[in-house]
Amino acid sequence: MPLELQKISVNLPKDLVSYIQNFAAHGNMTMTEALRRAISMMKFIEESEEQGKALLTRDLATKETERVIFR
Repeated sequence: MPLELQKISVNLPKDLVSYIQNFAAHGNMTMTEALRRAISMMKFIEESEEQGKALLTRDLATKETERVIFR
């Protein structure tokens, strides 16, 4: 079953527009796909946090681990 899509309009700072354009171009995808991926990632992170999970980053050189907090 195909997804039901809804067209929206957003206002973003120029630096974010430039970033998402670059991200889309390097990933060979549309701006819509790049924004969908970014939003899906935030949704995944929020749902994980609601389940008591945490997002961590690890420095590969030092093995130091940090928790990433978005709020």
